[in-house]
Amino acid sequence: MSLSVSQPSKKFNFFLLCSTVIIWGTVWISIRFQFSSTPILVSIFYRALISAIFLALVYQRWRSAPEFSIKDHIYLLLLGIFLFSFNYYLFYNSIINIESGLVSVIFSTIIFMNSFNDRLFFGTKIKLPIIAGGLMSFIGVILLFYKEIFLQHETLARLHGVILAFLATFLVSLGNMISVRFSKKDVPVLTSTTYGLWYGSAFCLAIILAQGSSFAIPLSFSYLSSLLYLSIFCTAIAYLLYLSLVKNTGPEKAAFAAILFPIVALLLSTIFESYTWTPTALIGVGMMIAGSVCGFYGEKLTANWFDRKGR
Repeated sequence: MSLSVSQPSKKFNFFLLCSTVIIWGTVWISIRFQFSSTPILVSIFYRALISAIFLALVYQRWRSAPEFSIKDHIYLLLLGIFLFSFNYYLFYNSIINIESGLVSVIFSTIIFMNSFNDRLFFGTKIKLPIIAGGLMSFIGVILLFYKEIFLQHETLARLHGVILAFLATFLVSLGNMISVRFSKKDVPVLTSTTYGLWYGSAFCLAIILAQGSSFAIPLSFSYLSSLLYLSIFCTAIAYLLYLSLVKNTGPEKAAFAAILFPIVALLLSTIFESYTWTPTALIGVGMMIAGSVCGFYGEKLTANWFDRKGR
């Protein structure tokens, strides 16, 4: 089954958005189980490799891809670095220094980065509903994680974590632009994702070999189960869903997945970590949802309103 359709319906795009949000909303809990004596890059290598093997075995259509030029392979390598390897390395190290909630706040800025990069690389006009919805959602995320952002003592380590998170988010945005490039060339999302994962794992492998690190990993249930979940669901399946959404709706609207998945993360935290909801957090969630609706459906709502006024 291919996730790329000729004329995707709005219901299908909504399914892509919700599925991505639900899966990525669970990623932070899983990453916590990956921290051990094993170097972070080794864990990321296995994550990308397992994801690539999974897609290669389950979906065979990636083999029928058109002939790629050397330039295309360079872009596929960059796709692997930006989406499936180096960005993970930065995010993992960021989480060590700052709260995952704050990382979510920073990652939500991808909606602005995607709009800027889409304008820069493809000349796409930045749409007012996207900017308005993004601002509403970003303020909502800040309210949601108010305690983690403003009630913590600032240290150099925290500043380092913030910088790493911003850099990782920008790399993801650049990866989105590369995915858009391949979509414009009618390359299936499945194909570019699979190649990107192979290149991402190869990039990690090269660095690990250069450093002389061991490939040994913990054989505990928590580590192995979280690794499989991160590889198959949070990487292979989630990126197929997300990059299909990028292809169908554009990178600006697809970026609203990054706004909404912290809500899922907090719901899980409420169940498993006794997270306490505050009035500020509830207002924040409301703004996030309203901002996402504005960004995703703002153009249509605005057009319908002007149509009614014109009558």
